[in-house]
Amino acid sequence: MHSDDKPSGDGPKEVQHFRTSPAKLDYEHVRQYQLHLVQSGWKPSYVKHTMSASRFLYRVTMGRRDALEMIPLARTEEGKHGLAAVHKTGGQGDGDGHL
Repeated sequence: MHSDDKPSGDGPKEVQHFRTSPAKLDYEHVRQYQLHLVQSGWKPSYVKHTMSASRFLYRVTMGRRDALEMIPLARTEEGKHGLAAVHKTGGQGDGDGHL
C-alpha cells in the first residue's frame, strides 16, 4: 500500500471493492464484501480463499490480533449450514465463529 493510504489497485479484493486503504476499512466492511461475493454467485472455495487472505492481511500485516475472530470463514457445503447461512443471518454468523 502506498504511504498516502490510497489503494494501489493490486491489493486485496475488498480494498479494490471499496476503493480505499485497508487501514480505513473495518471488519463490517469485510463482512459486507463477503456477503457481496456470496450474493454474486462466487463459489464457496473462492469466498473462503478471499476471506483467508483478508484474515492474513489484518492479522499479520496490520497486526490486528482479533482478525481471526472478526473475519470468520464461511462453512463450505460439507459444513453444517453452508453459505446459505450468510443469507439467513445477514452475514452475522451462527455464533460459532462461522457464517
